Amino acid sequence: MSFDVILFLSFITISTLVSLAVVIFLLSKEKAPGTIYLAFAEMACLVWNIGYFIEIAGSSLAVKMIGVKIQYFFAMPFAPIFWYASARHFSSLKKAPRALEFILLAIIPTFTVILALTTELHSFFYVSPHLITSGNFLLIEKGWGIGFIIHMAYSYIAIFVAAIIMLQSLRKQQLIFKKQAAFLLSGIFLPWITSLIYVFGMSSFMRLDFTNASFTLSAAMIAWGMYKHGLFDLIPQAKEKVIEALRVSIIVIDQSNRVVDFNSSARLIFDNSIQIAQNLIDLFSLKGIKIAPFLHHDVKAEELSIDDRYYEISVTPVHDNADKINGSILTLYDVTHQKNIEKELVELNKTKDKFFSIIAHDLRNPFSSLIGLSDLLRTDKELYSEEERNEILLRIQEVSQNTFKLLENLLNWSKSQLGSYHIQAEIHSLRALITEAILQVQISAEQKNISIVHDEMSDVSCYVDANMIITAIRNLLSNAVKFTRKGGKITISLFEGPTPQIVISDNGIGMNKEQVNKLFTLEKLSETGTAGEIGSGLGLIIVKEFIEKHRGKITVESTPDVGTTFTISLPSDFRAVAD
Repeated sequence: MSFDVILFLSFITISTLVSLAVVIFLLSKEKAPGTIYLAFAEMACLVWNIGYFIEIAGSSLAVKMIGVKIQYFFAMPFAPIFWYASARHFSSLKKAPRALEFILLAIIPTFTVILALTTELHSFFYVSPHLITSGNFLLIEKGWGIGFIIHMAYSYIAIFVAAIIMLQSLRKQQLIFKKQAAFLLSGIFLPWITSLIYVFGMSSFMRLDFTNASFTLSAAMIAWGMYKHGLFDLIPQAKEKVIEALRVSIIVIDQSNRVVDFNSSARLIFDNSIQIAQNLIDLFSLKGIKIAPFLHHDVKAEELSIDDRYYEISVTPVHDNADKINGSILTLYDVTHQKNIEKELVELNKTKDKFFSIIAHDLRNPFSSLIGLSDLLRTDKELYSEEERNEILLRIQEVSQNTFKLLENLLNWSKSQLGSYHIQAEIHSLRALITEAILQVQISAEQKNISIVHDEMSDVSCYVDANMIITAIRNLLSNAVKFTRKGGKITISLFEGPTPQIVISDNGIGMNKEQVNKLFTLEKLSETGTAGEIGSGLGLIIVKEFIEKHRGKITVESTPDVGTTFTISLPSDFRAVAD
């Protein structure tokens, strides 16, 4: 046996051993998409190598044909099918061809096996196979039968379709890592090109078949890429079906801070302006954020504000096999909802504190006064004149009325906070509602000799909840009485038009700008009235909430020592909104 024959047989032996090693490695990575079918394809190449070794080493046509039949028994017809299945498995996130599809795909390879094993009985596969000498090699020259032509065409189509699937998968990945791309592209096209060269040159310049070795080399390159360069670490389907579905924004950058990849959530943050290979520092600077201090080291849950939204950013460095940082993964969690909840909780705590303050102080004191005054009348009534007893009774009545108003406001406010206060709107005369509200505060106004003046008002009808509007007007009038000096004046007016308006003005002590800004919040502490009246500060908050439930608005203008004017504006189309 000549040296070049021994050399070629050694090459086939090495190819066989490499195939075995690749099969073992791929089976150890069976969870990675595509690898299990690639392992089956490499098993076919292993058998192919063994059969081709026998074909080359054989010294007679009969022995060589045994080698050919071994190659066709499992290897050559099915290797392209497993290659196609591997591409499908990889590109569709472990979604391999179904059993029925496998059966259909295996029809032609099965007939190929039958034709190859029975080739001595017909000429459908090989035509007149015979021995020839090419240099120092004793080879089989075979003519092509129709079965062989169909087998080759079918195999080329399967490999070509697999290549297209893999290329589309790469395109979807937006892969910019050159080493990974080189391994995949070489692995895809190497067997296809090698087989074409052999088939079209087998009768002239290409007597030896390197297709089996090219399949082995292709699988070995992909296996090496998996081991050395994390070839399947960036899986397009994981991006499409998992990362893309996440509401968490994910951005991958390289060691030069260039954007490598990102998902749809990240695109939304930057208004579709983020691009592959864009510098991340420049990108964040457009939002007024210095991101550089966060990059390429572990960062956990640092808070950023981007366009009125809040994000928690985490940075995870990506290390290569030498433990060098070659990039980072940034995740941005939108915590705006949580921040808003935190703000609501702060407000709820203020509400709770206010509620207990009212119960502990604003309600306790009036009842203490009532108990004290009633005890005076019960135990020491003979010490007081008729006029003094009437004065005490008047004071009891005043404290009782104020406490009742406080309880009523507290009840309305609690209902509003719990969302159990629902609008029951009907068509009502605003003039009639204003008149009712005036009657409810008339006694308090007369006790301070305050006149409530209302001009001749048009009979404006509006679709409103009568109890809410009366409560709102009454609270504004009570507030005006409270902060107007004895002998003062309160004016109430009604204006019709597209937006009916109720205007309540007084010539009381007024407020400065800071007091006005806090007027409808719990930050506004209740102040003592001009005659020592006390309150909870809830009245104006209830007014604002009730008016806003009607899609209306309330405004206030005030000048210290001059007076205050409240304006209620109600929508004329509230019925359509309410319905």
